[in-house]
Amino acid sequence: MAVPSDSSEATTARVIFVLVPGQGTRSEGVAPLQSARVASCAQDELGLDVTRLTAEQLSGNTYYAQLAVGVRALDRIDRLRKERSDLFAQPGTQTCFAGFSVGEIPALVGAGKLSLRDGLRVLRARAAAMQSACEAVPGTMVTLQGVQDETALLAHGSIASKLYPGCCVVAGPSAKLTKVNWVPELAERARVRTDLAGAFHTEQMTPGADAIRNLRGKVMPARGRPDSVIFANVSGKLYTDTDDVLECLADQVVSTVQWESILQSIVADPRPKVIVDLASKGQFRAMLRSIDPSLVEDESLFVEFQ
Repeated sequence: MAVPSDSSEATTARVIFVLVPGQGTRSEGVAPLQSARVASCAQDELGLDVTRLTAEQLSGNTYYAQLAVGVRALDRIDRLRKERSDLFAQPGTQTCFAGFSVGEIPALVGAGKLSLRDGLRVLRARAAAMQSACEAVPGTMVTLQGVQDETALLAHGSIASKLYPGCCVVAGPSAKLTKVNWVPELAERARVRTDLAGAFHTEQMTPGADAIRNLRGKVMPARGRPDSVIFANVSGKLYTDTDDVLECLADQVVSTVQWESILQSIVADPRPKVIVDLASKGQFRAMLRSIDPSLVEDESLFVEFQ
């Protein structure tokens, strides 16, 4: 975690952590987008109005669901600094973004490493390719609580994400990853994700990784805002100036999301902090509570932004 080097600044400057949800915590709806800039760009780049997508279109359809999640997150990020300028008013304040899975794309836009239009282009390419991959090989994701030994899970599928201590998501082909194939001590702690239609963050999503790599030369990542940093899902660490943004996003599609490591870094950061949750329906707060219950009991530290 990047901490100011000057000791006096380190004790006064604070960090605003902005957590962006992914497809599994989506909160899209029919309400209009509030950012005219995002609404206009999204219509141009995606060719559709995500606020008009029906529940039937969003349920189990990776393409529509990821577009809706991504655009809603971009709308909130675009409004955040304007509507909650009080959070960023203190001199020396750093903004640290972390976006879960597809949420990493709008987070990169917020941190200035992708332009709004480039973020939408990556979002569309990723969503379309992952939808095709889901149709080619039906996949399933299962959330498991109380996991002591992750190696025991590998017989059933791949570790798609490590969420928080003792909790991870396993993904694989639907034909293999069903509750009837799980040993009893795992089955009783398993929740099949019926809201997700594919084995995300496994090799089954290779078409999604290829689609992102194919954007090279068409999408131009930037250095980023001087007051902002962002965590990479694939490493659980902050992006550096030398990291290849498109390659990190491509790797993320087929690799384990290191969300637990990101949350651990947020908790361990010694600076005064505020945690902004961009509409995860309380899930991020619950995850943080599993690491440090005192952190989320202080209402002044946690902001839910709709």
